[in-house]
Amino acid sequence: MSIEKLFSTKERVKVIKEVIYSESEFGVNEIARKLKLSKGLISKYFEILTKEDALKRRRNKFFVLNTSKVKAIKIMLNTLKINSRIFKKYKFVRAAGLYGRPSFLPLTALWLNNFVWGRG
Repeated sequence: MSIEKLFSTKERVKVIKEVIYSESEFGVNEIARKLKLSKGLISKYFEILTKEDALKRRRNKFFVLNTSKVKAIKIMLNTLKINSRIFKKYKFVRAAGLYGRPSFLPLTALWLNNFVWGRG
C-alpha cells in the first residue's frame, strides 16, 4: 500500500476521513455532494482505495472493508488527531504510546515513522 498515493492531496485526506469510519454503504455522488468535491475526483480515489483493499464496490455503492490495512489507516488518522501540547502540560509525562492488537501495530508504526515523521 502506498501511503503517498492514499494521502497525496488534502482532498484525498478529506475523503478518507469522511468514509473510513463509515459502517454503511455510500456512493460517489453522496460523498462528492457532502464534501463539495468533483465526482471524478471521488470516483478515481475510490478506485485507488478499492485496489488497495480498503473499499469494496457493490453495484453503485462502496463499503469499507475490515482489513488490517483499514485498521492501520484508522489508527494513523486517530493518532494525527492527538494534540501533542497536552503532554507538555504535565511534567510527569515523559512518553506516550499506541496500544492495540499486535497483528497490525507493527505496520502502523512503520507507516507512522514514514508518513508523520518523514523517516524511511
